[in-house]
Amino acid sequence: DSTRRYKFIGYMNDANGTRGYSIGFSADGVEWTMPPRVHLPRGDRTAVGQDFVKGGFVMSSRGDHRGRDRQAGHATRRDIAISRSDDLLHWTPGIRVFEGDDDDPPETEFYGMPLFQWGNQWIGFLEYYDPLNEILNLQLATSRDGDRWARACSRRTYFDVGSSDSWDSTWVAFPPSPPIVAGEEM
Repeated sequence: DSTRRYKFIGYMNDANGTRGYSIGFSADGVEWTMPPRVHLPRGDRTAVGQDFVKGGFVMSSRGDHRGRDRQAGHATRRDIAISRSDDLLHWTPGIRVFEGDDDDPPETEFYGMPLFQWGNQWIGFLEYYDPLNEILNLQLATSRDGDRWARACSRRTYFDVGSSDSWDSTWVAFPPSPPIVAGEEM
C-alpha cells in the first residue's frame, strides 16, 4: 500500500485519557495520518520488529495481564510478552515469554526487551530489573521463531551497569532498533 510506505508507532495519551501506542502511516515520511485513539494499550517499554521470514510484525512489551493479576490479588511484577500483527493495527494478545522464576531473586522484574531479527534468529536485549536497588542491566535472549524465547549465556549479564561513581551506574538499555553494522562489528 503506497499510502502506508512509512510507519510510525508512538506512545501517547488520547483524548479519552487512555495511555498506549498509536499507529501512523505516511506515503512520503513527511505527511502523516494518525488515528485519534490509542490502538495498543500497552506499557511504555515496547519494541516492534518486522518479521522478514514469517511476514508481519512482532512486538515485545510488558504483558497485558497485569490489570487482571492485580484484580485477582496476585503480584504484578513486570514481565515480557510477545504479540504479532499483519497490519500494525490489530495485534494478538500478549503471550508471556519471560517472567521471574525459581532461578531469579524473588523481586526480579523484566522492564523491556528491544528485539531484532538477525539471520535466521531473533535477538533480544532483555532488561533485567532489580527494583530494590534500582539497577537495570541487560541479558541476551534468543528465539528461532520470534515466539518462543530463551535467555542465552547461562543468564549472565551481557551489558552491565558501570561503577557506582559513573554515569551508567544504575541503568543500561538499548534503543528499540537493530544495531548498526560497521564492517565486521555491530
